[in-house]
Amino acid sequence: MFKAAKGTRLYEDIVNQVKLLIQDGVLGLGYKLPSEPELAEKFGVSRVTVREAIRIMEILGMVKTFRGKGTIVIAASAEDAKKRFSMLSLCRTRDLTNLHEVRGIVEPEVAAHAARDAAGDSIARMEDSLREMIQDIEQGGVGIEGAVKFHYEIIRSVKNDILSNLMGSIMAMIEQSTHITLNLLDRPRVSYQEHREIFEAIKRRDQDGARKAMRKHLQKVSDQLGLPE
Repeated sequence: MFKAAKGTRLYEDIVNQVKLLIQDGVLGLGYKLPSEPELAEKFGVSRVTVREAIRIMEILGMVKTFRGKGTIVIAASAEDAKKRFSMLSLCRTRDLTNLHEVRGIVEPEVAAHAARDAAGDSIARMEDSLREMIQDIEQGGVGIEGAVKFHYEIIRSVKNDILSNLMGSIMAMIEQSTHITLNLLDRPRVSYQEHREIFEAIKRRDQDGARKAMRKHLQKVSDQLGLPE
């Protein structure tokens, strides 16, 4: 049923294989996928690659991972799967556009406040998240967890409860956006460098530099997604 993954982006081939199996009715609603080690063996890839593929499939509404139960197919039919697979285009034209508009207004100022407010332990956690990001990239992943943690640590470092709560309220959407952009755009190393520039500005207490670096990062993501200005 599953074949060895091929191509330069192995996780995409895994996603496509599962998508076709759902569309063809081979994998029905409630089907439990094999464990990560088993999938890695069947597809001939690392567990990191399998993990990235599962994350993409969760974003697209194909599967859901339940603690203690494993990863379950949640697309009920071929038609349901096709509707779920259109999620990316919906995000690009609506949700992602709105989200990036809000992020473009708020996050540069959050970064500037972080450059002013961040304590030493916050700086250390930001650097740890970047280290996690690049290590994952070097192992064939796209650095999602590290990138999400980095943005979260910036928010945590700001000494303004209203601003922190505002960003916290959309953090789940930011995480989903990060999954989409890092998985579906060929830019993990570029993204890492952009995050690094933001961090270095925060670390040297350069408020204007942090603001500009965050604005540059968000604009590049928006441009590559083809979002309207």
